[in-house]
Amino acid sequence: MAGQHGGPGAGEPSAKEAGWEPDVDSRLGILRVPAGESGVLVCLSGELDVDTADGLREVIVELALRPEDHRHLLLDLSEIAYCDNASLFTLLGICSALQAVGIQAVITKTGAAVRTRINHTDLADRLPLAVSQDIQQDADGHPDLHRPDASPRVTSKQTDTGNSVSR
Repeated sequence: MAGQHGGPGAGEPSAKEAGWEPDVDSRLGILRVPAGESGVLVCLSGELDVDTADGLREVIVELALRPEDHRHLLLDLSEIAYCDNASLFTLLGICSALQAVGIQAVITKTGAAVRTRINHTDLADRLPLAVSQDIQQDADGHPDLHRPDASPRVTSKQTDTGNSVSR
């Protein structure tokens, strides 16, 4: 399973500022940080590919088993150095499954590797990417969930089949 570390609480330094690095044995580092009363920020670093996505799925399933504690899942992908197409489609499936059980997932930050893959796969309209003007951000650039009206919002788009897709 991917490295799981306890993280700083609200108001403490970000994972990167705290010097957090992924486990030596893992190519995907996963850090969970509380985000407000009902959210969790999951920061990923390293490589997100078909082999490392299992660790991410395990963490997400663990969070989904406690929806009363985690109604908002914020994903920070800014420290991903490598990302393949399959992992983005896996991430899309994870986000869709979470939405089905009442957990809103939002990708709050992306780095160059993830943005390149999102553009390559044309998933920008299907992945729940944060729209910066819709979300007030804290000093670290993450959605500020400490305000009562601060739940992350994503827009929806109708597909040709009539299904609603988060973006």
